[in-house]
Amino acid sequence: MGQAKTLDIRQRVVTMKQSKHTNASISESLQIGIGTVKNIWKRYQTNGKAGLPACYDRCGRPVSPKEELAFRLVRLVRHIHPTWGVPLIVLKVSEKFPELKLRSIRQYQRRLFEGRGQLPRPILPPKPDAEQSRIAHDTWQIDAKERFYYPKWPGGMLPDYNG
Repeated sequence: MGQAKTLDIRQRVVTMKQSKHTNASISESLQIGIGTVKNIWKRYQTNGKAGLPACYDRCGRPVSPKEELAFRLVRLVRHIHPTWGVPLIVLKVSEKFPELKLRSIRQYQRRLFEGRGQLPRPILPPKPDAEQSRIAHDTWQIDAKERFYYPKWPGGMLPDYNG
């Protein structure tokens, strides 16, 4: 599938075309298709410089007004009953409005999930690194005879538990 050409390439096509280059020579020098050169030149002739930027207003699948109405109804019921799942909402809407043509449950789940409107995660200041122990098990000492673990006391001495 083709990709939109940058504004720089489109402007170069127009300037080369105005300086009497052929479509084939423009296509070869800019490494784009001849049809692309023809389309860019035709849009420039029709709309002038306003026709050069890429136009995305016809992209995506068209949604009919009835389908949009059905989605808005599902979204409204979801807003009123936030604990209801989409299958239940679609069932209730289809019972209440049998003439309304509903899409699949998964379609509504996807659209509701996309439009949640969640706020972005906050940007927090970096946490200072916790001081790491430089020696393994620096905070513990072992009494090798009885195999008791004692926390290390200040000064490195074990308390006297013998009384």
